[in-house]
Amino acid sequence: SGGWNFITTKKASSRGEQSYYEGVNGEGLQQARPTPHVPVDTQENEYVLPFKQARRREDDISIVTSGMRFLLAVREDGSRFIEDCTLAFGGMAPTAVCAKKTVAALIGKEWSYQTMESALSIMREEFTLPVNVPGGQSEFRTSLTLSFLMKAYLSLTTDLQKNNHGSD
Repeated sequence: SGGWNFITTKKASSRGEQSYYEGVNGEGLQQARPTPHVPVDTQENEYVLPFKQARRREDDISIVTSGMRFLLAVREDGSRFIEDCTLAFGGMAPTAVCAKKTVAALIGKEWSYQTMESALSIMREEFTLPVNVPGGQSEFRTSLTLSFLMKAYLSLTTDLQKNNHGSD
C-alpha cells in the first residue's frame, strides 16, 4: 500500500493557492485522467495548515491527521488574537472530529505561547483515548494532536515574524 502525494501550501493566505494530489506511490496520473483541484479560498489573516503522521512517509494509512484553520485579528496595540479557528482531527474517533472545547477556549485569546500551553491541557482532556481503543497507541495518538497544535503555532508564528520584518 502506498501514499497519496499531496502538493499543499503551508500558508494559504492569498486567493488562488491550491492543494491537489498528483499520484499514488510516486506513480503519476494517466494523462486521460483529470487532476482534481481543491482551492483553499481564505481571507486576509486566515491560515490553513495540514498535518499527517503515518508509520512511514509513503504510507497511506495515517495514525492521526489534522486540518487547522486560524483567523487572526490585530488589536489597536498591535497584538494578535484568535478571532476564529477550526481544529479537525482524523484518527481520534471512528470519523473526523473537531476539538470544540479547545476551539472555544482559544477564540478571543491572544496569539501567544501561553495561550497555546493552556489549550494543550484542554485538548489533552478532550482527546484522551481509552487504552483499549481500536488501533491502539492511545497515548501516542493523543500526543500527536498536541504536537500538531504546537507545531501549527510555531510554524505560523515564524511565518508571521518573517512577514513583519519584510523577509520571506
